[in-house]
Amino acid sequence: MKSIFLALCLTFTTVAAYGSSCTEVKGGIVTVRDSLLGMLKDKSKRTPEQKKLVADSCEKVTNAIAGLPHSPASNDKFEEMKKIWNDFKKVREEQVVPMIEQGKDAEAEKLATGEQKDRLMKIISMCDQIK
Repeated sequence: MKSIFLALCLTFTTVAAYGSSCTEVKGGIVTVRDSLLGMLKDKSKRTPEQKKLVADSCEKVTNAIAGLPHSPASNDKFEEMKKIWNDFKKVREEQVVPMIEQGKDAEAEKLATGEQKDRLMKIISMCDQIK
């Protein structure tokens, strides 16, 4: 977990020279991942406030992606990135968070560190390709 978070942080800091929107997307993803994993790993964070933090951090990424400047030539990549993000949000809302709330930690962690992590890493990669 820490290595994933560290990799995301390093990615975030190395893109500072790019547009602020790309930086916002990547930084927001770090926040989303950290808030969700915090809820998963620390049972004392399974509160309505933490759940709201997770939802609010996701909304910030949604807005950052929507405002990401891109050329007509990269529109297909941009649309694919939005779809991947929407898939991430749907799985988070409908599966990961409910699993955490039900105490199904192993299942939630498998999903969060598997396909959900892959989605986030793909968005980070695509962000650099959309210009």
